[in-house]
Amino acid sequence: MLTGPLQNNKRPSFSGHETFPMRYGWLTKMMDYFDPEQQKESLINKSKNFYRKQTGERVSGLMADFGVGRNMVISMKFWANRSGVIDTDTKWAMELSDLGKLIYKYDPYLDYLSTLWLIHWNLCSNPNHLTAFYYAFNYYTSLEISRNDLSNALLQLKKEQEWISSADESIKRDCDILFRTYTVSRNKKNTIAEDSFECPLSELNIIHESTNSNDYRTYQFIIGEKPSIDNYVFSYALNEFWNNNYKDQETLTIDKITYDFGSPGKIFKIDELSIANRLSELEYLTNGYYRWTDTTGLNQISRNIEVKFNNIKFLEKTYKAITKQEVA
Repeated sequence: MLTGPLQNNKRPSFSGHETFPMRYGWLTKMMDYFDPEQQKESLINKSKNFYRKQTGERVSGLMADFGVGRNMVISMKFWANRSGVIDTDTKWAMELSDLGKLIYKYDPYLDYLSTLWLIHWNLCSNPNHLTAFYYAFNYYTSLEISRNDLSNALLQLKKEQEWISSADESIKRDCDILFRTYTVSRNKKNTIAEDSFECPLSELNIIHESTNSNDYRTYQFIIGEKPSIDNYVFSYALNEFWNNNYKDQETLTIDKITYDFGSPGKIFKIDELSIANRLSELEYLTNGYYRWTDTTGLNQISRNIEVKFNNIKFLEKTYKAITKQEVA
């Protein structure tokens, strides 16, 4: 029996990407377009260009601004929102989110893996955004996965949950988009396709191709320490998970942080021992905001609400640390 966030979700989210995975340069273009240093009037007018009921003039203008076709313009908006870079429900209709402003300031071209991990977190930790992505990382129990297995599981879930508004083909396309997002594409001759690195998240290596044939390809989730995720990014994700799922709880056990739906352990595919090692370092890193208890039979972390903690300002430290390393 299905449990967790998808149990009572009657409006799953499939499609919206126009069959395109997020491509290199797209988020950079969107961040440039909504540069917060612009006049507010300019930002409002640019937001209007993205309204659902677009006139031909507005569509043509966006196509010219971004140098892509109409469907790609729609896809760019979709991925910018789902990645957490653009807010689409503000008084200006569309603008850079706090996270988007931070990325635009320090890593507008997505050069750093920390940025890619943050984008991955936003794509896969929200059950209302990308149901296929959320299901794959949070519900799928086998380490080995294929397009057919994932789509069949979701189609069965559609039947059980009565997701009558979700078309079968939309579900199948979303499964295809997931693998095109996280893996290198190959053509029918089993060689790397020309657009194989179309999505920057393929650099995360969180899904590897394990069996490859023209008829059937299988993939494997890579579970482990993930040294490319620093503890600033991990702490940011932990705080988001806590606030979204257990806001009124004073403590969280390591089991919840590792195995719960939408947890850092699930989304980043980090093993329990590595989670414990990270949690033990957070008290010092956050000036006492987090407190780790590791005694016999009790492995949990608490938050000290008396310690001021701003998630975005704290996350900024990952970029300052990277900049410092580059200078050194």
